[in-house]
Amino acid sequence: MKSIFVIALGAFVLVAPAGFATTASAASHKMAAHAKGTMMAKPRSAASLACSKKADAMKVHGKKRKSFMSSCKKEGAAK
Repeated sequence: MKSIFVIALGAFVLVAPAGFATTASAASHKMAAHAKGTMMAKPRSAASLACSKKADAMKVHGKKRKSFMSSCKKEGAAK
């Protein structure tokens, strides 16, 4: 009975890391592809680009930039 438990435990130890490695490997490949810039980026709208240039000129950063971009894009969409 004890030998069956040891064999089962040994099989788990050998198989479990392979399953974890596959998941980790897939995630690392996705991150590597993102870092290389090979993932498809969503195209930015003309309003978004114009608002971004305005925010850069105003030197707006952080939460204020996010708020500015949101209101600027809404104004651009309303026109």
